[in-house]
Amino acid sequence: MEYRDFPDPEFKPDGIRTVRDPKVIEYFEDENFSIILNVLREKPMTVKELTKRYNEYVTERGTSKRLPQERILERLRTDKTMYRYIKELTKAKLIAPAGQRMVIGKTATEVLYSRSAKIFYVSQEALDWWLGDEGRRTVVAVGGLLGIALNKPSPPTECLTQLISRILGDNEEKMFKLFEEKQEEVTKFIYTLEGRETDRAIYIMNIILALINVEKYKKELDECLGI
Repeated sequence: MEYRDFPDPEFKPDGIRTVRDPKVIEYFEDENFSIILNVLREKPMTVKELTKRYNEYVTERGTSKRLPQERILERLRTDKTMYRYIKELTKAKLIAPAGQRMVIGKTATEVLYSRSAKIFYVSQEALDWWLGDEGRRTVVAVGGLLGIALNKPSPPTECLTQLISRILGDNEEKMFKLFEEKQEEVTKFIYTLEGRETDRAIYIMNIILALINVEKYKKELDECLGI
């Protein structure tokens, strides 16, 4: 099938957008929507393309996790369901129409959808998350790994939870302030990077911010880890 895409000249995704609204954050925590936002990092897509890439993504990830075939099949989606997901994400202003696709020999066109920002910086580090089941399992795993690495008993879950939440919470506020107050300057760098490169850049930023402030956490860190 031959086609030609006509990008909307007036559409340009933001370089980076901060997300603090709990209702919007839910879309990033829901697998159905997060997969769509993830695959749209590749390029703008039509509904049919999105359905195809969504199902490929689900199949690849399910296979890598060795999920039973029936579990994978039940997670696949149809174009009709994809339309519904797209409608919700558009209403939440996380994706937007970005142009039209015209199939050669046909008069009908299809809408191309794009993320409304190259990077969404989503608030994830609230203490409430770390006190929940997922957060607790994560902390227990981190504690176990630290115990192995330091050749010491695993640190108490409670103190490690407080320490992690404090460090990441401080970092998050610094990152939000940077992205919101200096959006124009930050965007110039974001537009020079691809998706995974920006993820790594932000990850490294978080590490360096924690290192810069290491004295702030040193006493608490030493006591919790028994150093």
